[in-house]
This record gives sequence, C-alpha cells and structure tokens, in this order.
Amino acid sequence: MHQKTLESRIAFLDILRGICICFILFANLKIFSGYYFLSPEAAGSFNTAGLDKVIKYIQLIFIEGKFYTLFSLLFGIGMVIQYQSFKGDISAFNNYMRKRLAVLLLIGILHFWVLWFGDILTIYALLGLLVLYVFHWSSKTLLIVGTSFILLPIAHTWLLGMVGFYPGPLLEFFAHRMENIGIPAGNLLEQLLYRQQTEDFELYVATKFYDPMLRIADVLAEGRLFKVFGIMCIGVVVGRHILHKQLLSNRSLLKKIMFWGIVVGLPANIVYTAIKAMDPEYYEIILTILSAVGVVPLAFGYAAGLALLLSKRISPFNLFAPIGRMALSNYIMQTLFAIAIFYGFGLALTGHVSLTATWGIGLCVIVFQWLFSTMWLKYFKQGPLEYIWRSSIPK
Repeated sequence: MHQKTLESRIAFLDILRGICICFILFANLKIFSGYYFLSPEAAGSFNTAGLDKVIKYIQLIFIEGKFYTLFSLLFGIGMVIQYQSFKGDISAFNNYMRKRLAVLLLIGILHFWVLWFGDILTIYALLGLLVLYVFHWSSKTLLIVGTSFILLPIAHTWLLGMVGFYPGPLLEFFAHRMENIGIPAGNLLEQLLYRQQTEDFELYVATKFYDPMLRIADVLAEGRLFKVFGIMCIGVVVGRHILHKQLLSNRSLLKKIMFWGIVVGLPANIVYTAIKAMDPEYYEIILTILSAVGVVPLAFGYAAGLALLLSKRISPFNLFAPIGRMALSNYIMQTLFAIAIFYGFGLALTGHVSLTATWGIGLCVIVFQWLFSTMWLKYFKQGPLEYIWRSSIPK
C-alpha cells in the first residue's frame, strides 16, 4: 500500500477521533457540572434557562450517543490498522492485542474507580477482547452480527420489562450505602449532586467503592454492551474497506451513507427528544427503539459527511487532528479538568452553573487541549499516556 495514501487515511481517523473527543466532553459536562442532577425548578432558576433548554435539545438530537458510537467504530477500525503490521499473523496479532487491551483495561479501571464512574475505557477494553474472537470472521458475517447486536437492546429492554427487573435494586443498594457512609437521604440524583458538591474529600473517596453498582445499573438500563460490541464489529468491516477497498475515495457510497444516515437518524432523534421532554418512564421500549434506529445511522452519516468534506480539502477540520492523535491523554485530561473545576474540593461549581455556562467552560477546555496537543506534538510523536500505553507492550 502506498505510504502517502495510508497516511491520508490515518489523518481522517485522527480528525474524526479529535471531533469525537471534543463532543464527548460536551456530553459528559452535564454530569460533571451537576446540571443533569438538578430538579426542573433549580435548572429553571438560571438567567439562561431558555437557552439552556435549547442547548439541552440540541445535545439530545445531535450529540448524545453519536460520538460514543463513532468512538466505538474507530476502535474497530483501529484494530484493523494494527493488524496490518502483523502481515497476516493472526496469532501474533491476538497476543499483542490482548496485552494492549489489558493495559487499556488497567488505565480504564484506574480512571473509573479513582476519578469518574462514567469511564468508557473499561468497556472498550473488555469488549475489544471479545472482538478478537470474531475478528477473523468474514465482513458479511460481522455486518450481520454487528447489526443484530445494535438492535439487541430493544429485546433486552422488552425482556427486562416483562420479568420486572430493571436496575432499580442496584440503584437502591447504592443509595442505601450512600446514606450509611454519610450522604443525606434523598433520591439518587440528589445524592450524586451532594457527593460532587461535598468538600469532604474523605467522604467522597468512601463513596467511590460503590461506583461499580452505579455503572452496572447504567449499562443494564441501556443495553450498552450489546450496542458497543455491535458497532466495534462494524468498525472492523469499515476498517477493511478503508484499507483495501478505497472507502474514503468512494464518494458515491459516502453520499448514500450520509443521506440515509440523516434521513433515518435525524427524525428518530427528534422524536426521541420530544418523548424525553415528557415523562419517559412510560415509553421505555419506544425510546430504546428510537435510540437503536436513530443514533447509529446519524453517527455514520456524520462520519461519511466528514469524509466527503475532507476529500475536498476543507482545511478547518484539520484543527481536530492534534486532539485526535492524543485522544487517550485528552480524554483523561478532560476528567481531571472537570473535577478541578466542578467538584467541591476544587472550584466547587457543581450545581451552580447553567448548561450554557457549562458549554462555555467546555469550549475553553477544548481550546486549551488543542494548544497543548499542538505544542506537545511538535516535540513528541505521541501523547504522554499514548507513549506509556504503547511502550509498555513491545510487538
């Protein structure tokens, strides 16, 4: 394969990865800032309440879930790119990837248990190990498996509803433990808000032991493991087509993916958001269906649209490449910034800033990360965590 052609394809992935990291930050900030935990009355007390509501709907329609989806897709594509350097030696590739994913799992566990319960690295590492077992399957089979797993949360939600088990018991256990530790009684959102607002660092640390209960409940409620695994499988297929079938140069196919992604995904996300604005408890299965058929197509439409724009050399998107080349470092850095800015033992802004202000803070973080990444990459080939990750696993 021509080296320059390969580099141009990798550049596309760096840009897409950088865009994902930026919008994942915006998706996470509503939790870091405590805005997600506020009652409607508290959220409505900000001077920017009207604009906050607009941003909330924009976030639900265009951001929520889409960039985690693309990051999962990139994970599968990345595995294919890694495989190229092993020249068909699947055994050596599997051994290397198991070590690589084990280190990522360790980083994820530390991030999850020490810093933030919303970590995605742990899920990616565990599911990446599972993807290795199907990596050699044909593209057709992987597409069928991937699509099936993306739709599986629908059956999952229906089944949980039929047997009467949602993750309620896990959340109740978590809330009960919080009370025993010293968090005032209240609903789960109130307890989580208090935990982020407390200046008592020892109290905060004591609650972290039970974060797995919270995360497992969240994953159970969404059926996220099925979806992420399915998208990774499709990512393997996409990676093969990028490297061997000139997918990024196939403007006709990219236009079709973008068109159908928008036509199918956008209406589904609009309806999803409209239902979310009501009491969604009675529409759980409908929301799951809309999420399954709306989030992934729209995300794929984004990726195809970006590929089309980059093929015409639209340069502003290149600004995201430095952030994407240091995606792991920037992802962890975002958590550290958020804790320092919002938590009670930091600047203590949790629950005291509007969604509009939160987005402004997020934009400042992204600008800093772009400056930091650009300067760092002038002197080093990869980010600090990327270096630790890769250098610890010789091929």
